[in-house]
Amino acid sequence: MGVRSLRIGEARYYFTIDSVMWVGKSSIADLYLSCSEKRLQKAVRAGLQATHASMALSKDTAILGKYVDAILLPSNPDNFKVVEQYKNNSRLVDSTSLLTWSWSIVPQKKAYVETFYLILYYSDHPFKDPVESASEINREWYRVQVNLQQTSFFKSVIDFIGREWKWFATSIIIPVFLFWYNSKKKVKQEKTPKK
Repeated sequence: MGVRSLRIGEARYYFTIDSVMWVGKSSIADLYLSCSEKRLQKAVRAGLQATHASMALSKDTAILGKYVDAILLPSNPDNFKVVEQYKNNSRLVDSTSLLTWSWSIVPQKKAYVETFYLILYYSDHPFKDPVESASEINREWYRVQVNLQQTSFFKSVIDFIGREWKWFATSIIIPVFLFWYNSKKKVKQEKTPKK
């Protein structure tokens, strides 16, 4: 018996991911799926503020079953370590739900361009593993390409300062400035003749 392609509604999803990844540095990819555009926009804005992802893909999609799950697969699994942040089984899609998935991605090897496959699984019945329930599940595939870069020492320092500028300013820049100012003031006082 074949898989039924029953459209039971429309939804929109946003997938956020960094378009440039650095070898050995963790990156977060998030998927948001909802029938409510307002809830979806609010969640995506909050997610982008938290992760600072450089690429956000949006697509309208047909809901092909009441239950949905998603996985993210790299085209070359040797180049990446992909870990789902919190494992969920299939989840019910309704007109008010906002469903989210999150993956931690750590590139292991340098490559110029890599492809990820975002796969959405739909079914009329709850399922734990889409592979085991393959005969009852509809699938949608999406390709996402990212660039991989080797992390240099200079890039690591710049990233650290960009993330931790407050700590950097209070721990290094302000004390160095105060030391320089006090030593200049002291030299000026020593040059001034005493009366």
